[in-house]
Amino acid sequence: MFNWYSDSATCYAFLGDVSANEIERDLPKSRWFTRGWTLQELIAPAKVYFYDRSWKQFGDRQILAQKIAHVTRIDLDVLRHGLVGRRHWSDQAVSLNSLCIARKMSWASNRVTSRQEDIAYCLLGIFDINMPLLYGERDCAFERLQEEIIRRSDSDDSILAWGLSSEATVFSPQDMSNLAIAPATQELLARSPKAFENCRDLVLPHSSDVSFSLTNTGINLRIPTISIELPEGGSNHGYCLVGLLGCSSGIVMRSHMLGIILHPLHGDDGQHTTRSVFRGTTGHLSTVSRSNYSTTIFVSTRNAIRRTESNVTIVRKNRQSGWFNESYVINFSEDFCKNLEWYIVDVTGWSQMPEFHLPRYRNRDPKDWDPSTMAYTHFAGDDPLDMLSLEFSIWFGPSPSSYTLDIEVGSRNDHPEVRSEAAFESTDGRRVKITVTWVDESTIHRWRIFSVNIGIVQVLLDSPDIAIQDDKREASTRRGSI
Repeated sequence: MFNWYSDSATCYAFLGDVSANEIERDLPKSRWFTRGWTLQELIAPAKVYFYDRSWKQFGDRQILAQKIAHVTRIDLDVLRHGLVGRRHWSDQAVSLNSLCIARKMSWASNRVTSRQEDIAYCLLGIFDINMPLLYGERDCAFERLQEEIIRRSDSDDSILAWGLSSEATVFSPQDMSNLAIAPATQELLARSPKAFENCRDLVLPHSSDVSFSLTNTGINLRIPTISIELPEGGSNHGYCLVGLLGCSSGIVMRSHMLGIILHPLHGDDGQHTTRSVFRGTTGHLSTVSRSNYSTTIFVSTRNAIRRTESNVTIVRKNRQSGWFNESYVINFSEDFCKNLEWYIVDVTGWSQMPEFHLPRYRNRDPKDWDPSTMAYTHFAGDDPLDMLSLEFSIWFGPSPSSYTLDIEVGSRNDHPEVRSEAAFESTDGRRVKITVTWVDESTIHRWRIFSVNIGIVQVLLDSPDIAIQDDKREASTRRGSI
């Protein structure tokens, strides 16, 4: 359809909500400039004549270019001189290839369609993309469009510049006190053209060595990155990466570079030249609305001096999101079994009863504990796991006893590695002080794997029976007879 309009000599647009006598009042409010499909009708033809509700001509695209550009945010030169490569074009016509992807996406940022898929399909001609129309796929259509654009434009990284805030968020490692990294969106590509609303001024660099490709895991992108240390609580990793994009702002923030917030996946230590990351957001600590966050930010050229070339893979959305099966692997140090001569009898998970505000717990399925692998499994969709109870028994002796170690796990996601301690008295008169280290090991497919490492700090003969707590987790003990 885009080619049909571009091959035409003249196009006539009927604006039924505009009066020729009230152009200044009616033209900015006309629905014709908010519909998705009329975007190509506006820019593709060589000439466009406008008619009001009485079929009275009140101007053409060239005469009204200034007013239309203010309403639609389309480049003024495109409206005045048309596009290169069409049947009727002038020497001053603009080539769509000379404009970055994000800039063209911004033209459709305030347009709507009756069907959700059409917001993607109405842009096919503008990006010279051919793909099947699959009504029913909803917002997957726009994601599919972006993937096709990436396959054909492997050096224009402005397609990653979505989420640029209108407030021109500046990310500075020298002033991080009022900024925080929000929970990662896990969104690789934008959900709709609306995300490109503030990208109308972006321009391509004169020369760029940026190249990226779409893979089965995400986007493999080679860009300069800078590592920025985050304030406490800003990230589980203590730092984030900012990938510096090749596109830049043509008008605002000339002394700043565009960057995208990247989060390392579990297992990355920040020293690797190749990293698997996902996109995150940044915003002021006082904001709670997701609309206040930005995924593309400005980085001062001063702060970009220290950089490292990186081959970054940005993983696809939902690859590491959602509900997970969780496995808790119990590990004992060698001195624990050797000195205490204990063995583990059972591990039980407990969930706090939501209908009570008291510390009452209900037992979980005993089959979740697998003694052969020393692992406790919590399946996705079950009630949240609040506590693990580890029951031990002494190997031998005149007075067999059992000991239960209760470990609270409710806040495990906030601290990937936490150490806590507990002390208690054994039946043989020994005071035992043990340590429990909780480690968030890795995420594999739909599984999160934790390890609970238990070891002896010291064994005393006359130490008082005490319990030691830390602010993040608590390990307590209780004793009873078998």
